[in-house]
Amino acid sequence: ATLLNELKMDASAYKWSNNIFNPEAPEFALATMKNGFVWMDTLGAVSYEYQGEKIIYNTHPKSDSVLQLGKAHLQLTFQDYLNK
Repeated sequence: ATLLNELKMDASAYKWSNNIFNPEAPEFALATMKNGFVWMDTLGAVSYEYQGEKIIYNTHPKSDSVLQLGKAHLQLTFQDYLNK
């Protein structure tokens, strides 16, 4: 969305993209890997392992709620993929 917005083009087709120059955009990153995911934001990071169903790295003061955010985000993006 960043590049399209800079070119004054419509970015609405890219539902999961953010314009990094928008000061109101949420500041987070979600990284996925074969065995888990990492959620990072301005307060810290949480890394979750699927197989052991446990947090393997945590610097976030709200790790429980952030873990739920990460899981929900993954479910929504995967469901969107399946629906296409």
